[in-house]
Amino acid sequence: MTKNKKTIVALVLNCAIILLEIIGAILSLQRHGWSAFLYYTEISNYSTLIISVLFVIFGIITLVKHTHIPHIITILRYISTTMLTITIIVVVFVLIPLRPQNALFMLFGNSNLYQHLLCPVISVVSFFIFEKDQKLLHRNICYALIPTLLYGTIMLTLNFLKVVEGPYPFLQVYEFPTHKLIVTLIVVLAMSTLISWLSLKIFNNTKITKSR
Repeated sequence: MTKNKKTIVALVLNCAIILLEIIGAILSLQRHGWSAFLYYTEISNYSTLIISVLFVIFGIITLVKHTHIPHIITILRYISTTMLTITIIVVVFVLIPLRPQNALFMLFGNSNLYQHLLCPVISVVSFFIFEKDQKLLHRNICYALIPTLLYGTIMLTLNFLKVVEGPYPFLQVYEFPTHKLIVTLIVVLAMSTLISWLSLKIFNNTKITKSR
């Protein structure tokens, strides 16, 4: 498949992401109100919505002018896709084991169907298969980790100050056992680093297609 054809498929997939993100956002805001913005899931999905809009705009320009996607857009798509991957992995391997009775709802219920499952999967498929235009640098791994580190630091601080509670069990510093809190945070951080590194390696090892 040529570069132009892959770009067209990537544009279609990112348009699908935009539509699904809007549906997910509406359902989530109806369910949680403004407290939705306390969730990492929401932040990662809203970031993806904005970045996918930018990708569509610059993708169309790329097709018209026969140029490359701006490198900053590729970096932003890498960051948003990494965040969504972290989201679905944390849901499956951390949150569901903590609350197994809510497993089906976490994956298929209400806005979770869009924000925990569909958008992460479509974003991964689009980014790794159809958006390969140039290689990422290893320092981009640090960029991908910044949103997660910022979120964790801010939310732990707000929980410690009793400004907010949660919204995830392992952020509730006064309710979650200290040893479990430390272990969980270490696991999440290690997993986030591994995901960021693997995502960059997989992306860079994907063959770059010809322009025409």
